[in-house]
Amino acid sequence: MPELTAANHEQVVQACQTNLASIGQSLNQCFDTTFQLALEIPQAYSQLGDVADFNGPGLIVGFEVGATAMLCAIPANLPIPDWSEHPDQGQRSRLQSLAQEWSFHCLPDDLAGDNFVARVVPHLGEFITAASPVEAAMCQPIRADAAENAPGALIWLIWPVSRVPAASEAPGLVAPAATAGGLAETDLPARDLSAYARLRNLPVPVIVKLAEKKMELGQLLAIGPGAIITFEKPCEDLLDLYVNNHLYCRGEAVKIGEKFGIKVCETGSVQSRASAIAAMESRSA
Repeated sequence: MPELTAANHEQVVQACQTNLASIGQSLNQCFDTTFQLALEIPQAYSQLGDVADFNGPGLIVGFEVGATAMLCAIPANLPIPDWSEHPDQGQRSRLQSLAQEWSFHCLPDDLAGDNFVARVVPHLGEFITAASPVEAAMCQPIRADAAENAPGALIWLIWPVSRVPAASEAPGLVAPAATAGGLAETDLPARDLSAYARLRNLPVPVIVKLAEKKMELGQLLAIGPGAIITFEKPCEDLLDLYVNNHLYCRGEAVKIGEKFGIKVCETGSVQSRASAIAAMESRSA
């Protein structure tokens, strides 16, 4: 399986260049801004020296790629939204969508991100150090300029790092780490937390249901190439996402590059999602 290493930095830079407009679109949709992005010259992380942007707070967007990970460090002077420090459910979903979309846009086609993280940290440099960049780690600065010609700021892509530190490993984190579905570890009831920890890396089927209907057997037998089956569900209705046959969330279909995705718009209660996790535990036992 392909891995994210310093050796494939040219492929990562090429992916960022090719998808730069999409990277900017994801950022602007999340932050409600109009930044224009431009790639700076990539360089080895070990040669950065003292970076002023890393000496203060900011937003970390990260995702694992196999045994390593990529970090996207966004300093507070970008600026990042005030709500990112204490996001509500909808805002947390925005941040998670940003992490997922950037994994598509910043990685070559043969690499896929997982375990997405988006959280505010009080000190970017300390967090990056805790992530343990590998000896030959690379850095790709991306300049973000506001449309009204205000001073620009840099977004820093750093890869590969050994891991994305959990909230419990880095004291002072403002926002809890969340899973790709927007459910934070600290949101789980205490009785389900241990089950969550055991099942965190267990692959589970995720099914998105477009619509359903009943048909007569004769109609089914008459179906052939070119047949069109209509459903009563309006096109603008949200799609249902099921985990372990439990309704987990609802969202709208989106196009991410050349791939299909679902942007989460509604989630169930913490209790209902914890029940889906508990069902996974009983099934894996």
